[in-house]
Amino acid sequence: MKIYSFFDTQFQLFTDPFLAPDDVSARHLIVQIAVTSESFRSCLSRSTLYLLGDFDASMPDPISLTDHPLRVATGEELLSFVADSSKSLFRGGSL
Repeated sequence: MKIYSFFDTQFQLFTDPFLAPDDVSARHLIVQIAVTSESFRSCLSRSTLYLLGDFDASMPDPISLTDHPLRVATGEELLSFVADSSKSLFRGGSL
C-alpha cells in the first residue's frame, strides 16, 4: 500500500494521510468522496495530492517514507478527474 496526503495551499499544511494501493486507486477514492461531499470538492482546488511513502504491515518497520513528498496531482487535475468520472457515472459507466 502507498501513503498519500493532501497539501492545502491556503493553510500550508498536510492533511491526515490515507492508504491506497496506487495512484489510480487514490484518485478513485477522491472521486467517491468528492461526489458525496460538496465541502471536499470546494477544498480540492487549493489542494495537491502527494505520495508520502509505502506501508507494508508484514515488515518490522511498516512505514517507509520518501525523502521528499512526490506530487501526484494538483487540485485542478483532481477536479478535472472528478468531473470526467462524474460524467461517466451519470452515463452508466464505472470508475
